[in-house]
Amino acid sequence: MQAEKSRILLVVFVVVAYLVTYVAAGIAGILLVIPGLYVAYRLSLTTAAIMIEEEGPLAGLKRSWALAGGNVWTIFGVNLAFLAVGLVIFVVALLVGGGIPSGANAATGLQTPIGYGSAITGVLTGPIQVACNVFMFDSFRGQ
Repeated sequence: MQAEKSRILLVVFVVVAYLVTYVAAGIAGILLVIPGLYVAYRLSLTTAAIMIEEEGPLAGLKRSWALAGGNVWTIFGVNLAFLAVGLVIFVVALLVGGGIPSGANAATGLQTPIGYGSAITGVLTGPIQVACNVFMFDSFRGQ
């Protein structure tokens, strides 16, 4: 029972850390795109820090910031690869799902295919991206 409570607490910590991450990245993103991406990449290992090291949200954020410090380009490269793969999957899903509408109602006709394409992309790349973040966290932790 105690282990189950501690896991639930860790999930709550992850939610709190995500909120802090998105607010920090959003504020930096408002200032400029590059600082927003930098902050997002530095905090991208927070979930792994919280779950693997069983830390609280602030400790997880600090750990992610510290570990990602010298590895921002690696994190950027991994995210760029997922962006490229996700874009290909999205376009294929869009084309298979009915193509790209044209004409006066093209914008309205794009809503459903875009929704399907986004969902398919997320389902196919999301779990792999989480696994990559865990792998990067573990690798950076060993440096």
